[in-house]
Amino acid sequence: NAERLKSIINKVPAFRDLAVGHAHRLLQSGEVMLKTEGTTLCVEGDDNSDMFVLLSGKLLSGKALHKLVYVYRLAPTPSDSA
Repeated sequence: NAERLKSIINKVPAFRDLAVGHAHRLLQSGEVMLKTEGTTLCVEGDDNSDMFVLLSGKLLSGKALHKLVYVYRLAPTPSDSA
């Protein structure tokens, strides 16, 4: 959904300066995820190259603090690692 992608781009200062096409391509490799309170998104030291963008709610030390937390997960595509 183009509106959702535009909303995510506007939430992340690092994405705002990207050309629209580049930001769109980057975000197409991701997914919106709904996490519940206490769910662990990531653990320090894990071998993980995913990036998470907090869309709503709060996180503390990689755990969701609200009953419902929306995040956008960006994962490298096979062509990104080549």
